[in-house]
Order: sequence, then C-alpha cells, then structure tokens
Amino acid sequence: MNRDSAASFRLASELRVAEYNSVRTEWLASRDAQQHTLQWTFAALAVLLAATLSLHARAEQPFLYVALVGVEVAIATFSQAIWFGEVMRMERAALYLRGLEEVVSELAPEDGFPPLMWERWRGDPKNREKSSWVAKAAPLILGCLALYGLLALAGLFILVAASLDHHIPHRDRTFAIVIAAMAGALYTGAAAFICLQAWTIKGTSDKAVELDMFKTEAGEIESKS
Repeated sequence: MNRDSAASFRLASELRVAEYNSVRTEWLASRDAQQHTLQWTFAALAVLLAATLSLHARAEQPFLYVALVGVEVAIATFSQAIWFGEVMRMERAALYLRGLEEVVSELAPEDGFPPLMWERWRGDPKNREKSSWVAKAAPLILGCLALYGLLALAGLFILVAASLDHHIPHRDRTFAIVIAAMAGALYTGAAAFICLQAWTIKGTSDKAVELDMFKTEAGEIESKS
C-alpha cells in the first residue's frame, strides 16, 4: 500500500468512526425526545383536562367546552404520532449502525474481536434468551399507545356525554357529535397506522445485518452523486 492509499484508508476509517458516533448521538437524541414528548404531553393534557372539568364552561359556554375537549383529543393524537416518529428514527439509526459496524470491523486487524459490536450483538436473534435483560421495544410501544389511547378515550367520553346532555343547547350538542366523530376517526386512523409500522419494526429489529445489500445501496448512492 503506497503513501496516498494509506492516507486515504486512514481518512476513510476516521470518517466511518466519526459517522458512527454521529448516528449514535442521533439515536440517543431520539430516545431523549421520546421521553420529553411523553412527559410534556401528559403534563399538558392533565392540566387541560383538569381545567376543562373544573370550569363552568359546560353550562355557561358549552361551545368552548366542546372545543377544548376536542383540542385535548387532537393533542393526544398528534403527540402520539410525534412520539412514535422518534421510535422509527431510533430504529432507522440502529439498522444503519449495524451495517456500519460490519464495514468498520473489516478495517481492524484480525485479533479475534471486532472493534464495534453493540448494535449487531443487540439485534442478533441468538441473544434473545442469553440476553433477556436487553429490553424489547414491544412492551414500551404498547404501553405508550395504551396511555395515549386512554387520554383520547377520556376526551371522547366527555364529548359523547356532552352530546347527550339536554341542558346544553341543541346546536352545541350537534357540535359535540361532529367533534367526537372527527376526533375519533383521527385517532383511530393514526393508531392503526402506528400499529402497522410498529409491527414492521418488530419484524426487522432482530434481523442480522445484510452487509452485501448495505454495500450495494452505498454504491448506488455514491454513483448518483
């Protein structure tokens, strides 16, 4: 290997390691964003629900009352979508890191242990029983979906109750029915899409790295630039 080739090889190695650290940082940022989204959403919705139920708006301003409850369901729906978007971002980064680990491992001396192994080890199906302490995504996703679902259902229940309250003017009861139908359809559609994507993630999260496909895709991207 001549001097120029050695310098290029060293630069490529350094760039790959730097990219690994960058993607790993993105993975950690996604994890933190999930937690912050969850915490702030529940705090905001708790305050909004408490304020809505404690006010006399249902009797004095039923239109505003129905609108606020509709906003509560919309916040639960969109926050759930944002939270799950960070889950997908995490898994995308993890899949890329597994391929990058394979590439970097080929650059290291054959000393019996690759320099980077975490994501490949975490995703190896053989480690399901050996490493049961490694948390799986399914319980977390299902638990958060259930919490968001309970908040959305609470809002929908309030809207249905308002639509059946004969102390509220007819037009406001009709408005409550319309908002309940729209909010219910919005949440159901979002939850169905998220469940479908979660099932896709479940099917790929334990797959081994397909290094040949990873290299082929990298070559295709390089040829287009």
